[in-house]
Amino acid sequence: MFLWLTPSGRSSISFTIGIIAVNFIVDGMVGIVVLAW
Repeated sequence: MFLWLTPSGRSSISFTIGIIAVNFIVDGMVGIVVLAW
C-alpha cells in the first residue's frame, strides 16, 4: 500500500502520483462512508 514511499530514479514523480492516488482513494472511501450513513 505504501509502495510509493520506496525511493526510485523518478522518486519525486512517483511520490507525487502516489500522494494524489492515496488522496483520491481516501476521499472516495470517506465519500462512500458518508453516503452510506
